[in-house]
Amino acid sequence: MSCTRPWRLWLADSDVCIRRLLPHLLALVALGAIVSTRAQAQYIFNANRSFTLYAENDAIFGSSDSSYTNGVRLAWEFLAFSERLGRLHRALSLEWALDGLPGVKLEAPTKPCAPREGQAGRNCGALAFGIAQTMYTPSNIIDEDLRPGDRPYAGMLFASGILSTLRPHWQSTTELQLGFIGPWSSAQSTQSLAHWTWSSPSGKPRGWDHQLRNAPQVALVNTYMFRPAFLEVCKTKFGCNGSYAEQRILDITPRVETVLGTYMLRASGGGIVRLGYGFPDAVGISRIPTTAARSSPDGLFPWFDVFASYDGRYVGRNAFISGTYADDGARGWSSQREIAATHGVSEWAFGGSVGFARASLTAQVVNRTREYTPNGGRHRFGSVSFTLFTRGSASR
Repeated sequence: MSCTRPWRLWLADSDVCIRRLLPHLLALVALGAIVSTRAQAQYIFNANRSFTLYAENDAIFGSSDSSYTNGVRLAWEFLAFSERLGRLHRALSLEWALDGLPGVKLEAPTKPCAPREGQAGRNCGALAFGIAQTMYTPSNIIDEDLRPGDRPYAGMLFASGILSTLRPHWQSTTELQLGFIGPWSSAQSTQSLAHWTWSSPSGKPRGWDHQLRNAPQVALVNTYMFRPAFLEVCKTKFGCNGSYAEQRILDITPRVETVLGTYMLRASGGGIVRLGYGFPDAVGISRIPTTAARSSPDGLFPWFDVFASYDGRYVGRNAFISGTYADDGARGWSSQREIAATHGVSEWAFGGSVGFARASLTAQVVNRTREYTPNGGRHRFGSVSFTLFTRGSASR
């Protein structure tokens, strides 16, 4: 089959084409980023960087194997940036539209975030890549029959490129996701392996034959965080200037997030409160799928914080509940389901973080309200992330 046919014929066979073209596309994007993002004449892999593993599961806190049941993500962030990436992020994040507001001036960043500078007088960015898998199941995973009154089995596997900008009181992150929903996500194999290795009493999941069909996915996720000076407290007489010696004690950060994609259309608003000692000013505890690691090179003293967050969401579309275009038709999920996605969803979380110059650990409990009607109840899951920080050869 040719993947260069007219688009209408290509769409009919898009699953096969995407399987063939996606690895080449991702490799081309990564290669282009590597070639075009030098930091002080060094390739990004010579810059300071971090590696983060994220794990999320609903069995940790007793709400086992229903709704959002498991997620895993690997992310690599590099303290590397360029003028070209700054312009790209400014365009994708729509920050250019904010410059018309009174008192707002958000220039495109042109340099990587320097490891030992304070953030008060700088305008810098970072580049990250990630790969993740998420999965969703109905409340009864041992029933082999289709359950139209419950949410469907669904898995998503995706890769992403992430651009982050840090300013004195403004932080924005843009993530471009490419992947697919369906059997190619290998969610069935992952859940079956997990039950076989460490959760055998819960039974083998038997309904994955009814999961959502293969369909390519693309999404653009933008997260904006703003923290004015009166919403942060530091111990030093110089105040909160973003340096490692500021001894941060408290901050409150409002945030807004938008998801524009084939699997999700969503807008949310809320914020996070953090209380502790010496923790970094950059907020880096977002979860799958919108998180970017926060690199922390040598110089940061041991720190800790506890936090609480809340987000109110308007969900225009959720393919994990309604199905994708591939699930249309007489025997597709879209025509058989007896549920509808809830437009208004709330999510709140609480947890804590500890860290030092070489590593950090974050754990939190996340609560989510009803995602679909008539039977979609509240949901709870746990989220843990572990980050290792390394210094690039350019910094040695």
